[in-house]
Parts: sequence; C-alpha cells; structure tokens
Amino acid sequence: MALNRDKGISDEHFSGASKVHSREDGGLAPVVRSILQKQGAVVVDGASIANLTDNSAGTDNSTVGVVASPVVSDVSGGTTGVLATGAGSLDTSADTIMNAYAVILERINAVYAELGAGSVGVGPGTIAVSGTIAAIDVVVTANSTDNDSLSFDSFTAIRNDLLNAQATLISNLNRCRRAVGLAEITVAAGAGSAQGAIASGDDLGTTAISNGAAIAGGVTSVLKTEVDAMLVDLQDNVAYFATTLDEVTDVDATSPIGYFAD
Repeated sequence: MALNRDKGISDEHFSGASKVHSREDGGLAPVVRSILQKQGAVVVDGASIANLTDNSAGTDNSTVGVVASPVVSDVSGGTTGVLATGAGSLDTSADTIMNAYAVILERINAVYAELGAGSVGVGPGTIAVSGTIAAIDVVVTANSTDNDSLSFDSFTAIRNDLLNAQATLISNLNRCRRAVGLAEITVAAGAGSAQGAIASGDDLGTTAISNGAAIAGGVTSVLKTEVDAMLVDLQDNVAYFATTLDEVTDVDATSPIGYFAD
C-alpha cells in the first residue's frame, strides 16, 4: 500500500485561502473535524460508559421507522375505540415511551459530559433505574361506552408530542455519533424529523406531554388497533436508539485519525 500524501498536513498546508475555506478533503474544517472526532472517540472510550439495558421489548429494525398515523374514526355504538383517561389509556402508554426517552437522553448527557458539550433536558419521563429502559406499554384499553372514548383531537396532540420528542432525541443521538466519527443513524423516508419538530436547543426540558380527553358520542375518535400499531412503531424505534447509542459508548478509539502531520 502506497503512502497517501493527500492526507499529510504540512506547515504550509493552509497558506492558501482555498484550503482554509474549503469543505473538501484536506480543507481546514475536515481536518479539524477529523482531529476532534478522534479525540472524542478517545475520551468517550476511556470513560467506559456502560451500555444501556433495553427492556423495552421493541424490535431493532436497523432504522428509524415511520410511525403509523391513525385516522379519525367513528366508534359510536361499539368498543373499538381507546379509553380516554385512567389506567390503560394512551396517557399511560405515552408515559412509558417518555420514560424510555429520558433514560436514553440521560446516557446521551453522559457522552456530552465527556465531550464538554453541556447537557440537555431529558423531558418529563421518569428514570426508575439509570441506564435501564423499562418495558413500553403498547396495548391500550378499549373504550366501554360512547362517552369514554379518546377524542381524535387529544390523540393528535399526544402523538405530536411523542413525535417531537423522538425527533429531538434523534438530533441528540446523531450529534453524539458525529462527535466520535460514526455515521448518523438510518432514518426511513418520511420518518425522523419529517414526523416531528426538534425542540429548541435540542432540549426536551421537563414540560409534560398532552393528556387524553373523551369525546361525547365517540363520533370523532380513533381506533384501538391503529393506536396499538403506532405504539409498536415507537417501541421498535426505541430499541434501535438503544443499539445505536451503545455503538457510541463502545466506539473504537484505535481507528485512524484520518490525517497526519507531514
């Protein structure tokens, strides 16, 4: 294998403005970025941050999948809708997802601490055991009457909150991966930020997500089967997030730096 002089940086390498401003290979930004990524990998690897324990029961599909979008449905006269409030409602399931996001973001903050990057809010979720993603509830309870079914409007508010939180988590996860020289995670067409808005400053803060409310008569509601499918999609994405964050904390610090002093 021949010496790759294109990767050599001499003391005159940046004497021309083209190299200073270039984003191409050998430009100032790529060179500095390569050095920072190498250093990031060294400090994160040296910190021996433990892998996550993922008890979400999701399936890692090696990509961020599109989250199903239930449609407005008339559930009057039956029990095919979703219980609006209380145990078994979408509120309960949504909380388990936000709990998972909190655990993942707490571990992301551990990576940020090694990089000197500060920290972000982990959202309103509860971290029962640090580093452990608890089971995610993906089966909601059906409504029992026309007047206790979840309204489509309140369902939409909860779904949007979950998708915004997911998009924010993805943004932080990708930053960690870039910082140690790893590629960004794979996102299916129409998923990721296309399904949610990234919070200001990539920070979920502690603001609680929306709560469910009933719709009288059940005319503009949502089907239980469709909501369950949506929850499974979110659960599977959590499993992928756990895997790809573990790749950050397991990063190989012995990989080449990309450039050398010539």
